[in-house]
Amino acid sequence: MVLERAYTGHLPPCQGGAPVAPPDILTFLQPASARNARLHPRIACPSLPYPGAMTDPVPLEDSESLRLARLFLDATVDLVIDRPYGSHHPRCGFRYLANYGYVPLTRAPDGQELDAYFLGPAEPMVFARGRCVGIIHRFYDDDDKLLIVPSADPVLDDAAIHQAVAFQETPGHYVLVRS
Repeated sequence: MVLERAYTGHLPPCQGGAPVAPPDILTFLQPASARNARLHPRIACPSLPYPGAMTDPVPLEDSESLRLARLFLDATVDLVIDRPYGSHHPRCGFRYLANYGYVPLTRAPDGQELDAYFLGPAEPMVFARGRCVGIIHRFYDDDDKLLIVPSADPVLDDAAIHQAVAFQETPGHYVLVRS
């Protein structure tokens, strides 16, 4: 039996800051013939533990963004922070609960630099350096994000990472990739 991920229709990046509904985990693990249109277009995200926030549950579909991001796993990475902690997204209006930026001199499939969350101090930053502990691999676009932590900090567990990125990442629409 071949397992496929479900996708029914367009998933807007944001609509007034409201999250797109997370499909339940069984939707992703069902054969395509057994799926139906049970994906609801908009409901609030569940609280942890996220039923759809998975860590490598099935073989990942290789993508240009994931191939690029894997080069940084376990490496020290310098970031330029263009959306500091506490700032608001320019289109969607949600508030950044982590410093968010990019790896200079990289080129992701969207034509911009490779994006990254800096899961460090809860204060606005301009630059950051840390260790890449994982990747947010999105199912519905080729725009993966690095997860960077200060080098001296302990490794975060999966639940802490899912909670830290929940302000922007929709549970069930990504997997956490670790080395």
